[in-house]
Amino acid sequence: MAQTLGARKRHRAIFVPESCWVAARVIDAWLETGHEIAEIWCFDPGSMLLARTGAFPDRFFPGWDTASLIRHHGIPVRLCPRLKRWPEAVARVDETGADTLLTVMTHEIVPPSLLAPFGNRAINVHPALLPHYKGPSPRAAMLFDGVADKFGGVTAHILTPGIDEGAIIGQRHVPFGPAGGYAHWDALQAQAAASIVRHDLMDFLDGAREAVPQEPGSGSYRKCRNDEFRISSALEVDQVKRLCRLFGPAGRLVWKPDGIGAATRTYFISGFEKILGRPTSMPPNVNAWHIDLDVVDARLRLRRRRQLGRWRNSLDTVAAILHAGRATDV
Repeated sequence: MAQTLGARKRHRAIFVPESCWVAARVIDAWLETGHEIAEIWCFDPGSMLLARTGAFPDRFFPGWDTASLIRHHGIPVRLCPRLKRWPEAVARVDETGADTLLTVMTHEIVPPSLLAPFGNRAINVHPALLPHYKGPSPRAAMLFDGVADKFGGVTAHILTPGIDEGAIIGQRHVPFGPAGGYAHWDALQAQAAASIVRHDLMDFLDGAREAVPQEPGSGSYRKCRNDEFRISSALEVDQVKRLCRLFGPAGRLVWKPDGIGAATRTYFISGFEKILGRPTSMPPNVNAWHIDLDVVDARLRLRRRRQLGRWRNSLDTVAAILHAGRATDV
């Protein structure tokens, strides 16, 4: 359990993260401040949390890669059942001696029985300015809604049975617009999360900062549907351009022929190429690099997500990390 380390207690945490930049920067900041990680809980046997090496090019920036941090610090990773189906989780907490629970960018719902042993040291890091955009996909949701400049950011809050409803420990505003793209925005949010851990969370654990309760019923909850990431013939040109700009580089945007069953191939779209002219009523034309298709007011050419595009995204990843690394820790 917690030990004295100079004037500060050393806390021992169980982490429940996704493999992502925000989680990596939170883990790195937690360890930098002198605290321990008892183990990381993972629920997917294919997760990068269990990988021997990190994803390219993240592994060349060890403080940004969960697999590299796990390997470097010798952090145990436990492959677990889902928390709602794992009644032995509380006993496992006792075995580890952990006094803090940190969930980061995970969709796992922590049951009340598992919150109880930690009290107000069960903490979640959420990529939005709570109380707005509670829920599992806040960044995509606020981009769809056109309010990512207003509500983009990071919040650390106490976990409660209600989803993202706990008292707020610290926040940083990270608007989308100045970032210039999704990868850069993600990297800046990761740095903001690390800043919250180093400053706000440390003060909270030391008793020098109080968490501020959220007003019941305030803010918003938004869950994205899969079809919101799909280009279809029912959209207009401007809608397609916007989807391509926001979600093409992130690898989430898809196109699937209309009126075809679920077994039909899904194509990933990396970006908007050009307007070919007015709608032709001709079927879509798919080749190795592009897809030509009709939408409501035009025939378009879209870029397919290919290996060359992944290399371009890797270069964008490097640029995003380097840019965020120069950001001031506030």
